[in-house]
Amino acid sequence: MVIIREPEYLTEEQNLAENLKIEEMATLRKNDSGLPANLYLDDTGSWSKSGHWKRIKFQPDTGDRPITRNMILMSIDDNPQILAKNAKISLNAKQLEQIKSFVKANKNLLLQLADAKISIIDFWKNMTRVQK
Repeated sequence: MVIIREPEYLTEEQNLAENLKIEEMATLRKNDSGLPANLYLDDTGSWSKSGHWKRIKFQPDTGDRPITRNMILMSIDDNPQILAKNAKISLNAKQLEQIKSFVKANKNLLLQLADAKISIIDFWKNMTRVQK
């Protein structure tokens, strides 16, 4: 049986609170993924302690230096959704689509990583990179 969950959209305050939880996530730099922005991936199973579904966080801009605030949450599923209402994102539609394509292409690996079944190194070795 497949369980389909509706996305949990966050208010601006909830999104800020989520940004405080970055210490439990691994950084995937944009030059490693081929994406226009840095990603933050749960590799410790922290999603289960927080009571939310598995998700990634991404930087809302194309800056090279990873940031730990103002990150945007996206669901890990076949149709990835941005989970913050009224998010301030400096990425254009094509760049957002690249991130969604990355999540779709790596969905199974991202889910395994979130459950701590594989390491971030195993994820990095096996992930599908985005073509620029």
